[in-house]
Amino acid sequence: MSEHTEGPWGVQYDYRVEHGPMVAGEGFLIAKAEPKPFGGSGKANARLIAAAPELLEALEAAKHMIDTGDVSDMALDKIDAVISKAKGD
Repeated sequence: MSEHTEGPWGVQYDYRVEHGPMVAGEGFLIAKAEPKPFGGSGKANARLIAAAPELLEALEAAKHMIDTGDVSDMALDKIDAVISKAKGD
């Protein structure tokens, strides 16, 4: 059992307040991604933070595949999907 808030985490936007995107999981605020004054990196940062639990799972799956030599297409598809989620593709 990990000590972090279990995933999935998601990005939420609240344009009624003056801050960037928020990352939440299990109904709790995980992080707030402050926007840069002249850039859109706040959304990209929030996506990356929100993908953290799934990125950890994908990394653990990749390590298992390396350790055992048991490479599954399903695990590789999951790794590709979480990388795309983190990048906003």
